[in-house]
Amino acid sequence: MTGRIQVVKCDGSVSSTAEINTSIIQGSGIGPMLYFVMESDLCILSAINVLAKYSDDTNLLVPSDSDLDLSTEFDNGKQWAMENSMVVNILKTKEVVFRWRPNPRLDVCPVALVGVKQVVSAKLLGIVLSQTLRFDIRVNGILKLCSQRIYLLKSRAPEAIWQVWRSPYQS
Repeated sequence: MTGRIQVVKCDGSVSSTAEINTSIIQGSGIGPMLYFVMESDLCILSAINVLAKYSDDTNLLVPSDSDLDLSTEFDNGKQWAMENSMVVNILKTKEVVFRWRPNPRLDVCPVALVGVKQVVSAKLLGIVLSQTLRFDIRVNGILKLCSQRIYLLKSRAPEAIWQVWRSPYQS
């Protein structure tokens, strides 16, 4: 992890080199493997909780019947990050409380983590997970995208067809 440099290439122009002395370069070929190696000793405190790691994302699942609450597990993760000279980006951190009971009056919402935004849905590996575990947000997003592409086809005909054909589906 020493002696690393980076350049930026844009429209055929290449920047001067800059030394990199911290972090993992996002989008690099070796980035996901480095992240995996660096994070391999991050563990949860309770056996009932789940820590899911993929590429450069870490997700913590804490059920309501856990012997340790989310706050304790999250503090453990932040402490690990600090000890390993890593930073938890609180602005990118989201909390979703999944609702199993159909009656919201019977459901008690836990206190949100300090500084973490509690949201009704979050994207995980390209899939939108909603607190009700329904797929309506994902389906509505796909329908909106289809509607935009159809409008493009109707309004700009031949050149639009080429543009839509070239564009990969992006969620």
